[in-house]
Amino acid sequence: MTSAAHYGQLLQLSDGLLGAHHTLLLVARGRLAHVMTVSGAQRSCANALPLWRSHLAATRRCCPPNWPHLLPCLRGGRDAAARAGDSTAAAEFEAELHRVLDVLKPKCLDVTGGPG
Repeated sequence: MTSAAHYGQLLQLSDGLLGAHHTLLLVARGRLAHVMTVSGAQRSCANALPLWRSHLAATRRCCPPNWPHLLPCLRGGRDAAARAGDSTAAAEFEAELHRVLDVLKPKCLDVTGGPG
């Protein structure tokens, strides 16, 4: 969890110095959310949800509505919500994930999340 502490500290130190959608903050939020989600702990996953939402909102500002860059944010948010026991949020992330995948129509399994 050293990386979580590092990214958390980076977000605290940048408060008020960088714009809310600065790339450095986007990367730090995404990495912190990822570390918290992969821990699998219910509380960590619940705390990661606002980070996933913020990361997704910032990513949406940078790319078209159905863009591959949204997939990691949507999958991370879905996984964090499911592990946190928030079925409503998990369903919202899952629905948007399916919407984006339906538009992209990817064939490779690493994008679709299939076996492999």
